[in-house]
Amino acid sequence: MSEKLYLTKYKSLRFTIKRISPSMVNKSYFDWFNDRTTKKYIEFSPKNINDLKKNVIFNLKKKDVLFFGIFFQKKHIGNIKFEKINLNTSSAYFGILIGEKKWRQKGIAREVLGKSMDVLYEKFGIFKFFLGVNKENKDAIKLYSNLGFMKIKSKKKDVINQKMFKNLLKSKIVIGTAQFGSQYGINNNQKKISNLEIKKIKNYALKNNINSFETAQSYGNAESRLGILNMKNLSVITKIKGLNQEYDQMKIYALIKDSLKKLKLKQVFGLMIHDAKDLQGSNGLKIFHFLKTLKKKKIIKNIGVAVYDLDELSKLTKKFKFDIISIPCSIFDRRFLKSKIVVKLKKLNTKIYARSIFLQGLLLMKHKNIPNYFYKWNNHFLKLDKLSNQEKMSKLEFCINFVISNPLIDKVIIGCDNIIQFKQIVNINFKKNFYLKNHFKINDKKLLNPSKWQIRN
Repeated sequence: MSEKLYLTKYKSLRFTIKRISPSMVNKSYFDWFNDRTTKKYIEFSPKNINDLKKNVIFNLKKKDVLFFGIFFQKKHIGNIKFEKINLNTSSAYFGILIGEKKWRQKGIAREVLGKSMDVLYEKFGIFKFFLGVNKENKDAIKLYSNLGFMKIKSKKKDVINQKMFKNLLKSKIVIGTAQFGSQYGINNNQKKISNLEIKKIKNYALKNNINSFETAQSYGNAESRLGILNMKNLSVITKIKGLNQEYDQMKIYALIKDSLKKLKLKQVFGLMIHDAKDLQGSNGLKIFHFLKTLKKKKIIKNIGVAVYDLDELSKLTKKFKFDIISIPCSIFDRRFLKSKIVVKLKKLNTKIYARSIFLQGLLLMKHKNIPNYFYKWNNHFLKLDKLSNQEKMSKLEFCINFVISNPLIDKVIIGCDNIIQFKQIVNINFKKNFYLKNHFKINDKKLLNPSKWQIRN
């Protein structure tokens, strides 16, 4: 256990997080525990520096604990500790303390905790995180809720601490809304989803702390239907229509304002370029620069692009710094996951969103219903059926786990045809590191790119 949990140092955007040692215990560190705010919410109260040092040594000897100091340059400003780590259940409890007063309310907990959970998943496969927070600490509870933690109800009414929980893999889910505005997908034989069904999906998502939606101006009336449901305080990404590589500032602004009006929002979490060719043309720099202006005005929080192949990604990322990249990715389509470009983008804190994880529903179809066009890839579909049976998983579980368990992927856009299917998605048995099962190797764009499919109705 102690060997497996060996981790000395990692970095977030602003901070270095490194394994704490008794030599770090000094007067400045001890003074944190004499602070009024710390005393109010932290139960541990050392009598002197030596007492604090003994506590550090005690925690470092535990085999199920990872204890780190948070440093800005060489200044020790806080701690984060993971304990009760259980590799069999992929779970851990944590506590975080920002000791230096001037560093409070600076977004440290959000940044460091987010990075720490990603690192613990990547290194040890831990994706279930628990915490206890004083019920009076409303700011902390709000922060953890915004980070995707759910409150755990307690039967004891006199409990001081509020217990909270986050499933890191489940929190990667973004609700794709193509089906909200059109009859989307090769496997969708139903009518357009009703407003009541969409409301049920939204409510069930919030109940499970899933608060991200992806839509587009080309998804029929999906934006308007979302707007009816009150999307305030949720993360909404929309994709702008193809601009035919033309730069018309008024037109672009009008399109974005129209989306905001339909969504009834003042700002979108993300604005994606739907057609990457718009940025590849001679007006690409002008279009991108205008979007950056809108970002500064807080109309857009993140700028992104949807790409379809590695060539496209390579060319665009040499010219532009995106906040979000949307890539096709599935058990059949691993092109981007094997790319050094994606690894480099992750290091630059670009968020990687996976889409088309079911290949528009093709991967979920019963074998007998797959159209004749796909017959030449018949062995791949038979292999998928066989493997999902061997793993004792439905094809839905198999496909989701492959993509969602990959640490390169920040979010996974998943569409659904109804509330029943959405509940199945949310409640699957999430598996750690399932992406390591390397069964398929397919590079044929005639299969992987739906725009190249030749299917007769």
